[in-house]
Amino acid sequence: MIKTSYGIFKYLPDSIWVKIFKFDSTYYEKFNIVMNELLNVTGMWQIYFHDQNLRYSFSTSKYHSLKEIKKLCDYWNNEFLKQTFTSSYEQYYDKRDKFCSAIHISDYSNPVTYFPRLKANILSSKIIKNWEKNKMIKYNV
Repeated sequence: MIKTSYGIFKYLPDSIWVKIFKFDSTYYEKFNIVMNELLNVTGMWQIYFHDQNLRYSFSTSKYHSLKEIKKLCDYWNNEFLKQTFTSSYEQYYDKRDKFCSAIHISDYSNPVTYFPRLKANILSSKIIKNWEKNKMIKYNV
């Protein structure tokens, strides 16, 4: 059951709430804000190097936000080979896959391992602060 703070309406079945949310854009707007923050702000992303040799040499266990990972991948895939000292790395460059891509922790980890990290990211990040500042309807989250 969807939890709300709407008094007697809190006992409405989920199917009714789904109908209400179809016509009320507030839910979708807030959902998009939260999803945007989860994807772009929380440190749940890593660089995945497509070549095994590069993966062994350059991979890190550090997690970044998607925004940071996109910048790093852009550097590796588009700027790295422009340097004068990097010609020996041309052998690792794939025209289709390039050097690397972004990978989310959920792509390779058991949910038991990343849900605590996700919760910690949510509690410590701007999500809670922005939610409190921007909320228009009081939802129990």
